[in-house]
Amino acid sequence: LRGKIKDFTAPGFILKKNTILVLLKYYRGVPAVRHISSISKLSRRVYLSKREIITLSQNQEFFILTTPKGLFTNKNIFDKDFMGGEVLCRIY
Repeated sequence: LRGKIKDFTAPGFILKKNTILVLLKYYRGVPAVRHISSISKLSRRVYLSKREIITLSQNQEFFILTTPKGLFTNKNIFDKDFMGGEVLCRIY
């Protein structure tokens, strides 16, 4: 997500608790992020393996995944011992 997010903060005292405020970058008036969608929900959890993530990932697309070892994107799954995780959202 480097180059797409200007800044972020967790202003839980101003907005709802468990809220993250994200400021997106713009290039010549066009937003760097065109779409963000939630994948896993309380009623339906979605898990993907490393192989499935590699197959589904496109060049300009990001998945944010949660694992017992922390948060990962599909761009940094090769950095550590990553086997798979719950898909929180898709960004492109």
